[in-house]
Amino acid sequence: MARWRQPLIDTRGGQLFQWIGVTLLLSLAFLALLQVAGPGLRAIVETVRSAVTSMVR
Repeated sequence: MARWRQPLIDTRGGQLFQWIGVTLLLSLAFLALLQVAGPGLRAIVETVRSAVTSMVR
């Protein structure tokens, strides 16, 4: 017998808008983190890429 499960997001009572707001806030925080850590991450990715390509050759 299948049991009905409550949805993750309850669209009643403005909870949907809360979820959208939290999602947007987390997205903006992630983008800000990428702006700060971007050059360092780019250097790490470049180092890994060059190491992998030298191992393949």
